[in-house]
Amino acid sequence: MLLPSPRPALAQFLGKAFSSAAELLTWAYQNLHPLKDSLPGQVVLNELAIRVVELAANSGLIDEEFFKTLRLTFPRHAGEISELANLWEVNAPATDTARILDRISQWSRLLDACGQRDEHLVFLVHGGREGSVQQFMQRIARYLDHDCARKHVVAHVGTGHDQQMVNNAQAWERAFIEKTPLAGGTLNVALADFTEHRAVLFMLDHRKGPLPLRLLAAPPRPGRSGPLKELGSFLSSNLRHALADGGLAHPLRVVIALEHGVGDDLAVLEPLRRSLRAAAPLIFAEDFELVLTFPLWQDVEPSLHIKMKGVDDTTLAACKRAYDETAARPDRSIKLLGNELHPIIVDWKEANRRV
Repeated sequence: MLLPSPRPALAQFLGKAFSSAAELLTWAYQNLHPLKDSLPGQVVLNELAIRVVELAANSGLIDEEFFKTLRLTFPRHAGEISELANLWEVNAPATDTARILDRISQWSRLLDACGQRDEHLVFLVHGGREGSVQQFMQRIARYLDHDCARKHVVAHVGTGHDQQMVNNAQAWERAFIEKTPLAGGTLNVALADFTEHRAVLFMLDHRKGPLPLRLLAAPPRPGRSGPLKELGSFLSSNLRHALADGGLAHPLRVVIALEHGVGDDLAVLEPLRRSLRAAAPLIFAEDFELVLTFPLWQDVEPSLHIKMKGVDDTTLAACKRAYDETAARPDRSIKLLGNELHPIIVDWKEANRRV
């Protein structure tokens, strides 16, 4: 029997289960935080359902946690939702597989710091293409609030399509303010309002991906400072002053995610590091610089045991062969590794579901 396509099937369910576009939009705002700025507001329910599925799928947000939340929202439809989850698991792309492989040590450092420390924190996350920085950003956006001991809201701060907003510290300040519920006023008031109920993590991105180091570190035009220098100035001056008086009910975190190309001079990061060290009460510690590279097998294997509880040696050996072949490729990356491992994991789950 030909199985239905997962995206239309899920969109059809959402259009049937929610009573209005406003209700679906509210649910998406609450449970799909990274999509908040991309969701249309003036569309009918069925069109919104299609758009929610498209955006969530392309961002790797339709996973086990997505369907768990959907079951809690519609307990009477738990059976139908489980069928959709099974359909999606078999047919969906490998985004989730790639994301669960993200570096355990770096993820644990971020989780521990955000969960246990009351200070305001800033993290510098960077790597080349093989480190798949965007996958790590997706993991933060999707799982921080779920996995961390402290509740967090994640807000994306974009650089703008024309790069105009990164040309000075005041523009960075406006970009942060616009991502708060007030979306106006002074930075200290906006931050106090935003952190009233839970901790907030601001994640800097470029078109939903990491900031390109080569672009941000390029020599500035005459009479202007470089974007990275202005970012450092904003953090060590504007944001530092906004935090200096206290008054925030919950702590604030900032993640600066950067991707560098082959041969990029990483020495250009040193002025930014100096600015971060001078940004107290925003804390930048040695452990808060997370360098993302292609993982070792001993980092991947524990993730596979979590993904496939009770996995047999034959399947694990197939995963190891896929890892070795991917690691030997010149275009290797976490995302590519996820693509290679995904069908092995799906086949194992299908076989064990029938047993």
